[in-house]
Order: sequence, then structure tokens, then C-alpha cells
Amino acid sequence: MEFESVSFSQLGATPLYGDYINGNPELRSFFGKSDPFNPESFSRFVSGRFGSVKRNQLADFLVSYNKQFAACRNTIEAAESLRSKDVFTVVTGQQLCFLGGPGYSFYKTLTVIALSRSLKAATKLSIVPVFWMADEDHDYDEIDHVWLPDFRKDGIIQKFSLPKNRLKGHAAAFLKLDHADEILSEINQAAEPGSAYASDLHRLHKSWQTGRPWVQAFGELMLRVFGKYGLILAGSNHADVKKLCRPVFETVLVKQPELTQIVSDTSAKLAGKWHAQVTVTDSLLFWHHPEKGRLKIPYLESGWMFPDEASPRTFTRESVRQAGDDFFAKLSPNALLRPVIQQYLLPNLAYTGGAAEIAYHAQLKAFFEAFELDLPIILPRFSATVIEPEIRKSMAHMPFSFTDYKKREDDLAHELVQVQLRESGNKLPDEVLKEWKNRNKHLFESYFRSFVNTGSSLETSLKSTLSRMEKNAEQFASKVIREKKKQDRLAIKRISNVRSALFPGGLLQERVTGWAFFYALYGDSFLEALVEELSTDTLEKIRHHHIIYV
Repeated sequence: MEFESVSFSQLGATPLYGDYINGNPELRSFFGKSDPFNPESFSRFVSGRFGSVKRNQLADFLVSYNKQFAACRNTIEAAESLRSKDVFTVVTGQQLCFLGGPGYSFYKTLTVIALSRSLKAATKLSIVPVFWMADEDHDYDEIDHVWLPDFRKDGIIQKFSLPKNRLKGHAAAFLKLDHADEILSEINQAAEPGSAYASDLHRLHKSWQTGRPWVQAFGELMLRVFGKYGLILAGSNHADVKKLCRPVFETVLVKQPELTQIVSDTSAKLAGKWHAQVTVTDSLLFWHHPEKGRLKIPYLESGWMFPDEASPRTFTRESVRQAGDDFFAKLSPNALLRPVIQQYLLPNLAYTGGAAEIAYHAQLKAFFEAFELDLPIILPRFSATVIEPEIRKSMAHMPFSFTDYKKREDDLAHELVQVQLRESGNKLPDEVLKEWKNRNKHLFESYFRSFVNTGSSLETSLKSTLSRMEKNAEQFASKVIREKKKQDRLAIKRISNVRSALFPGGLLQERVTGWAFFYALYGDSFLEALVEELSTDTLEKIRHHHIIYV
């Protein structure tokens, strides 16, 4: 396995993301003064403000929570270790995507595993990795599918989707798998039945059977693959979490207008130079309705408008304490409040995520402080593109760099023809066309201009004739290019195959292709090699995109 780094600037990183990974000091006011890429920052952060959840209560919850996913001994020991005040966490998280979802979920998990190792070596801190399952997210369309190669169609990436779920609109924690066996059978057929890849992919299907709880399927898959590294799973859609984090929800119920104003003010400052990732709405809370799903609880001037209630409710510090735990169990945090819940529950040093997550954390520093918490150190996740041997071989025959394949397929084919014509000593059709236009225009102008009066119908006719001739010439030049493409179909096919592998749909591979593909194809040795590679110089390696040649 070989590694090659690529700058995010070559991949079109957003200005905020680019500035963050390059250490722009102007962003420090939004994230904190510490350098996130300096290990000493983590040593200093342990003296910061964390939530008031007692360590034994936290460990009891995490041990019980992870056991339901058939956690191995390493995961349970990691959860138990949090009873000590000297043990901390690094966190990432993601929606509960079918069969694990796209590659970046895999790389997020690798990042927290590697960080827990590399930071322990650099700082002597005891750190365990946590994956936060977004079990309260209700966007079914984002989790109901996986993209995998279909070897019935030359290995082109295809979308395999589960049918509409009868509980669509409810949080993922309440979903059960409907008709999963049918789509898993189709995936098996697309995976060259009888091959080692198909056999290993089938083993990943084990937990994703029709009728099983969605969260159970996802959790079991994650711990089956990553549990040996001591990965701990956590989530907020649990009565114990709502009880442990009740002070956070009480604060929101009493101080909603003040809290949203804090985020709005920060977002406005951020938008002065960069952009605000998350739109600030009139509410930080949702409600789990047994029939209607996860519903936003609007906040009006007169109070909270709960579903199925005729009039708004208001809360004071005194009245909110009278509400029972069952009431809080039905509350659900929005995208801005969820990181606060994570930080209140866990003794967390850092959160690692993609560009969008780094952007919305830039809106939250003062928001965290309103809950008497410090924003954790925010880090980019590991980012990579896997290049298989056949794809690498095809790339060797092409005149393009890795980043060139972001371009449209037709544009790449056009460039290839131009390169081939240059190498054969011919002029390019575009160059010939330009010369012809200039010479033709000069000839017409020099000869016919003396017969034409300005503004006359003859001048109009002259311009029209020139325009028609140029258009015909352009069409002919295009035909030359198309004919050249037809003559080299093999090269055009290579372009299509390489681009589909590296930038499916024009997006980075990690944003589309399911990580189950590479894991099933290359197995635990692939995972172990990545963990080993990423566990040294982790804070530097996550500042770049990586090409992995397997």
C-alpha cells in the first residue's frame, strides 16, 4: 500500500476549510486560541470546562449501551476506563447509513482511533475513541442507500436503495428495516456471486436483515469492524442520556431566545468573511411524536408550541424542574444543540469531522459558553481516495493528474485528443480554426470593404456571410474532434472508468462509494494498514487529502 498526499486547495476546498487547516489566525476567535494541530493544545484543554455528568454514571450508560451491539471486550474496557477522571475522549459521528454509508464515515472512525493513539504517545493522556451515532436524525433519504460497484455493468458505481419506510419522518432510532433482504439480494447479484469479494460483502449484511432495528444493524456493523480498536458507540436517543443531559434541555427551554441570538450574532460575524453553515431558526428543539415522527417545536413570542397542544407553553427555572423525565425523553436536539449534548455528556477533548462540520462549529463557541462548556478542539477528518491496481494502470496511459479527473468526461476526452494531436505533430483544430478565422476575416475586410458603405444592407450581408462561414468551420472542427474520439474508443473508455472510480458523479470517491466495498475487497489487512499509517503524525496527515494505492 502506497500513500501520496494532495492539497485540499487542489480539490476546491471552501475558503473557511482552507483557512482552518492552514492555520489562519483570523479564525481563532471562532474556535479558540489554541493551535488544533499542536499536541500541547490537548494537554492544556484537560483543565477546561466539561459537563457535570458523573463518571460512574457515564460509564454505566456506555457499557450498557454498547453491550446491545454485541460489543467485544476492547470496547467494554474502553467504556469502563471512563470511570477515571484521567481518561478523555475524541469524538466523531455520522448518520446511520445503510451498510455503513460512504467512505468518509469509515475515515472519520479511523481518525478518532488514530488520534486516540497518536495523542496518547505525544501527550501521555489516556484517550478513547467515540463514534456518535446520529440516532435522532430523521432524514431517511440520506440513509436509505449505498453506492457500490455493479460488476454486471463493468463495475460502474450504482445506487442500491431500500424502499420507502413506513416510519419515514421518525428518528433513525425508531426505524426498522423494511424489505432489506430484497435489496441485499440485488447487491449480492451485482457483486459477482462466488467471488471472495461477494462472500466477504455478504458477511457485512449479517446485521441488516428485514425487521431488525436500524440502529441495531448499524451499531453491530461498526463494532464488528472497529470494536477491536476499543471504539465506543454513543447516541442521544436514549432516556438515560436525556436524563444525564437534562440541565442542557432545561437551559434551552428557559433561555431559547437568548441562545439563538448568540448563535445569530456569531453567524453574522462569520459571514463577514466566510459563510455560516447552519441557518439559525426559531427553535433548537424537536419532539418525538409517536405517530407523526420527529417534529420541530416552534418557539413563538408567547412560548413553545408543542405538537397537538392548543396554546404555547412557557418555562421558568422553577417550573422546568417540575417536568418528569419522560417529558425530556421526547425532546430532541437540533444540529446546533447536538454538539452541546455530546460535550456535556462526555469528557471530550476534540471533535473530528468534514468541512461542513468544521464550518458549523465555527458558529458555536459562544453558544457552548452559554452552557458553561468549552468548545472542543475541532479537527478535520482523514480524507482519502483509494486507487486500485487496474485503475492505476489505466491512469498510467493517460496524460492527466489525479485532480484532472474532477473535470467533465467530455472535457477530458477533448483534452486527450488535443494531446494526441500535438504528440503526432499536428496542429489542434482549435488553433487551425482561429488562424482560418483571422485570415478569412482579413481577406474579406481587405477586399470587400471598399465596395461596402457603413450601415448599408451590403455591410449587413458581408457580416452575415462571415458569420455563417465561421459557424460552418466551427462545426467542422467539432466533427474532427468527434471522429478522433471514435477512433480511440479504448482511451475514452479508460477515462470513463477512471473518473467513475475516483470522482463518481463528479464528487470525491469518499463522498459516494460505500466503504463496505473496499473493506470487503481487501479485508482487515486494509483496515490495519490504514490505522498504522494514520497513527503517526496524525495531526499533520489530516491536513491533506491522501491517495491510497492498493
